[in-house]
Amino acid sequence: TTPYIARMDWSARGIQSYIPKSAQDISGVTVILSGEPADSGAVIRRGRPGFAGWYNGVFDMIWLSGAPDEDGKSILLELDSLDTFQHELAHHLTSGIPGIQRRWWLVEGVACHFEGGFDPGDGSFSIPPFHIKYYEKCRQELRRRGEARFVADLQETLEGNYGTFYSTDSELLYRYALSWGFLWHLLASFPEEDSFEDKIYQIAAMPAEELLLMTQGFVEDLSDRTREKLREYLPDPRLRRWAVSG
Repeated sequence: TTPYIARMDWSARGIQSYIPKSAQDISGVTVILSGEPADSGAVIRRGRPGFAGWYNGVFDMIWLSGAPDEDGKSILLELDSLDTFQHELAHHLTSGIPGIQRRWWLVEGVACHFEGGFDPGDGSFSIPPFHIKYYEKCRQELRRRGEARFVADLQETLEGNYGTFYSTDSELLYRYALSWGFLWHLLASFPEEDSFEDKIYQIAAMPAEELLLMTQGFVEDLSDRTREKLREYLPDPRLRRWAVSG
């Protein structure tokens, strides 16, 4: 487990570098690595088959489950299985931001933002320009449901409380995608020189009415095909590996 623990430490330092004010007074977190699913009674985020995780803010604990593969080795030990850990750790490190806990879409949007963190080749922690899986999910559902229904779903997600946000497992990936996507849209509306952390503080303080007025702009941001967007970043040496693997 030593290589995996080292990568977890790398992820933690990377996320903290984006939110230094928020992370400095946050207590430590206990990470439990398990080979068996736990009956937690909590919302469990499932990534690829056999891998899942959840965060308990009361006990400052992250639980990660990686079922053994066909060789009997837990997929937790694979170095590319950090996205769920990064997602859950982001919940912990951003839990003290004023106003964020009142908005479950923002709680999950920030966590989805950080789960995509990757090494661009120099050992640093970098966030890609967009999250490929969630961007594609938003485009897919926009085509399938139509613009009016898609916007209504987004507004319902923005206004949802804990119960409504997490009520239907079959729609959870869609709500994660909407949450990430709308946050992605909002972040791009701020001056480039503003730090990520300052942007999050401002978004958390926005009135609900102001947020709802910005939903149409998000739909317009989904016009480009994923492949076309990835092609934009191929010339950038720090993003080339990410764009090619995407």
